[in-house]
Amino acid sequence: TLLKTIDAREKIALVPFDAVIMAGGMGKRLSPLTDTIPKPMLDLAGRPIWEWIIDDLIKYDVKHIYLSVNYLRDKIKNYFGEGYQGVPITYLEEDHPLGTAGALGFISGNNRPLLVTNGDVLNNTKIEEMFKLHQAKSSLITIASIKHEYKLPFAVMENIDGRLAKIIEKPTMTYDCNAGIYMLSEKVLKEVATNEYLDMPDFVDRISNRNNGSTHVFKHFGYWMDIGTPEDYKKARSFMQYVAK
Repeated sequence: TLLKTIDAREKIALVPFDAVIMAGGMGKRLSPLTDTIPKPMLDLAGRPIWEWIIDDLIKYDVKHIYLSVNYLRDKIKNYFGEGYQGVPITYLEEDHPLGTAGALGFISGNNRPLLVTNGDVLNNTKIEEMFKLHQAKSSLITIASIKHEYKLPFAVMENIDGRLAKIIEKPTMTYDCNAGIYMLSEKVLKEVATNEYLDMPDFVDRISNRNNGSTHVFKHFGYWMDIGTPEDYKKARSFMQYVAK
């Protein structure tokens, strides 16, 4: 079998996949913290953000890691080098911004499913469950989703042809939102040209439009934190201090 559960003290599961971590821009919203330090290297409980993310990938036996880098890239490369805990690392170096999917055009010869994750998202996505869904559906792209609730500040009126049906007082709307975590079939990488500017939503639309029914959603119910603002970073630091104990 492709998937085998083993000793959780070492690995959570054996999953045959490679991974890409996207740098996510220059982190301007976190300035001045990111004026001299790239966002992936910001400290969380004594370790860089990306070290936490990579450790989680290693628990699932990732075979190869690609790091998409641009801003202050040498500080990232000097820290992680050519590999981490025996897992080889390849750098996808952008000389100019290529969007959230453009770096995929630098990958060649990949023959395993590819997990792509935003580099500023902390989460405990069950990669083995996402992989099993991806395989079972013969999916070309599987996207992790998180539930987000928004409470409207006003009453909502439902009407039929102008006649009031009912009033709902300040309802809560629930949405499945993109978690920034994707499982890609190795087949789709050829759809991204080298040095092509491409954002991930446009890439997903491209694949979906050409291959009807090829994209699926994996619902994530664990923790998920985006590190995009000083307030988000403060929350993440408090949370990871707890996790590190």
